[in-house]
Formats: sequence, structure tokens, C-alpha cells
Amino acid sequence: MKWGKGGDVLIALIISLGLVPIAVDAIGVSPSKVNLPHMSRGAEAFRELSISGIQPGQEVKIDITGAAAGWITPEKQSFIFPESDSAIVRITIRIPSDAANGIYSAQLRFSSQRPAEKGAATVSVLGAVKADVTIEVTGEQRNEYVIKSIKVPTVEEGQEIVVLLDIENTGNVIAAPDMLQMTVLDKHQKSMIWARTETEIDGVPPHSRGIARVKLGYELEPGQYWLSAEAIENGINVFEEKLGFEVAKKGTLSMDGELISLVASAASVGGKAKITGSFKNKGTMPVRAKLQAECKQNNWLLDTLSSDEMLVYPGETKDLAAYYSTRAPGEYEITGVVAYEGRETRKLTTTLKVLSVTPTGMAFANTFEHSGSLAIIAGVILAVVVIIIAIKIRRK
Repeated sequence: MKWGKGGDVLIALIISLGLVPIAVDAIGVSPSKVNLPHMSRGAEAFRELSISGIQPGQEVKIDITGAAAGWITPEKQSFIFPESDSAIVRITIRIPSDAANGIYSAQLRFSSQRPAEKGAATVSVLGAVKADVTIEVTGEQRNEYVIKSIKVPTVEEGQEIVVLLDIENTGNVIAAPDMLQMTVLDKHQKSMIWARTETEIDGVPPHSRGIARVKLGYELEPGQYWLSAEAIENGINVFEEKLGFEVAKKGTLSMDGELISLVASAASVGGKAKITGSFKNKGTMPVRAKLQAECKQNNWLLDTLSSDEMLVYPGETKDLAAYYSTRAPGEYEITGVVAYEGRETRKLTTTLKVLSVTPTGMAFANTFEHSGSLAIIAGVILAVVVIIIAIKIRRK
């Protein structure tokens, strides 16, 4: 069959189409389903999602839809993907105090525009992936938890001794044992030094794992000791442990802390933007830490912010949160530092985006649910064009 001049054009067109790659982001999210059963009204839960398959340096946008969309707050509405295989997105779920019993759902969608490759004609495709959130609201209170361990951090002479209970709370109410019976023994475990029962115990929020703190309430001389602890719930011993701990001489423990990250969550005008600083205690003694931040625009200081003071134990990393009341749309510079025991960490700076409308529900109005959809449609359109050209050439 002779195609002639028109055939040459067709062949060239087909070859050129083969030289234009279609870039598709294979975005993944884990877990893809978040289930929160037996949530009570007014309860709060926290979850982490891992996002992968995005090129470093690309902006990732988060959109939330569904009946429970207003209950879910990500720590940031958008972020730049880091130089790593994955990124962690933390979300907070707060159940309204007037929510009716029932099953509620929401979807978190993550989207990213893949950049064109240098030196090649590349069709950029918007990739998207979603995570489903299902929440059951019930009027039934469920006190369900497990104590994983009990520890006593080393402190210096004169410092407050605290007993730490590692609790995994699977219920829908704040969890802690009714009482903790504590007995302090000498280093040979032969002589009892002191005994006490504590009933006021800091609890762990529903559907989360955290640390409940109990003050020992007794000062000890420098040395090594043993603690025998029994957790009691409804008159039943639910956990017991015997462990050694130490009280060090003054000046023997080190103090060091680092502000690891500073994140400003996007907000709309009239709302409150959450500023989160992650502080790590790199020393060998507990410290009280507080986030202090400044909000500026065009080098003008608009406000100073501070978080509540938190006790951070050696090796622990705590998120310290401050809030900025937004007044006008735009970008703001947030500079933060953590003050602890008369010292300060290095400063970090981040950008706060304040939107003129509520960010939820905007990003995905004109996007495809799956990144492969656009590639398929583009392929179909190109195939149709090739067929039409072929028919016209044959008729000639």
C-alpha cells in the first residue's frame, strides 16, 4: 500500500507521539483507611498518615470532604515533599459535643503536580490519592486500656521524682488506673523506705498511646533504689512492675534540647492557625519546655505567641503548640524558639498561609481521582486523531 506524502506525515505523527512520555505520579498513602469506633462526644484522637511516591520539592495539597470533614484538622493544608521516600502527615479528629450517635465518614485527598523532566517534552499529570476515615459516635462510654510499662527517669538530688505509665488507650474516654500503689525500697530490696497510694493520675486521650505521669511525692538522697508499683482498676490489679531507678548528685546530669521542626498549619481568615514546634530532650535530665514564636509580615511584628509549658523527659520528643488568631489573608513569617530551664534552642522559621476562604473542599474541584485517568484519556484522544487522519489519507 502506498501512503504517499500524507502517509509520511502520519508516520511522523505516530513516531512523535511515541516520543512524548506521560508522567504519572504513583502516589500512595498508608493507612488508606482510618477507623475510629466507639468515639464519644467531645472526644479527640490523633493519627499519622504516610505519603509516598512524590518527587522531592513538589507541593502536596490536602483536601477533606464528607460529612465528618469539619471534624478533621491536618497539621498543615499543604507542604513541600521532603528529600525522602515518604512524608508523615498528622491529623487531629475532634468529635463535636452535640454530635448525634451514628457512623460518619470523610475522605482526605492528597494531590501533587509532577514537574516536567529537563531536556524532554513531558506531559505533566496531576496525581491524587485518598484515605477514607470512618468514625462511629456512640453514647456508650468504653474504658479500655492496657499499661505497657512503668518507668522512673533518673533525676538529680532535689528534683521531683515522677513515675511514668506507658498506656495504650483503645477506649473512648480518658484512660488511667483508679490508683497506683507505690513502695520504695533500698538498693538491696531489703528495707522499705516509703510507701504511698496515688489516685490523681494524668490520663491518656481516647484511641491513642501516651504517658500518664504520677508524682512520687518524696525526696530521696543520691543513690540507687527500687520501686514496686501496682496499678489498680475497680479493685483489681491490672498491672504491676518492680524496677530500679537512680537519684544522681547535683550537677552530674546534662541538659540539652533541640527544636527539630516548626510547622504552621494553613488557616482561613477569622480562624486560628496552629503553630507546632517539635522539641527533643537530648540531655539526661527532665526539662520544662515552652515554645515562643513571633509572627511577622513584611518585617513588621504582628504578634508574639507561646505554648503551654510541658515537662519533657530524656529522649522524649514533644509537640509544643501555640495559636495565632488570623485577621487578613496573605503569607506570614513565623519564627520560633523553645525555652527550657533558662536556655533556648536555635531558631527556626516557617511560612503561615492565611486564606480568604475555608481551605477545606477547594483543591479537588477540577482534578482526577486517580493519576492514571488523565493518561488514559489523553491516549484515547490521540488514538482518535490518528484514526481520523488515516481515514482522510486513504480517501485521497
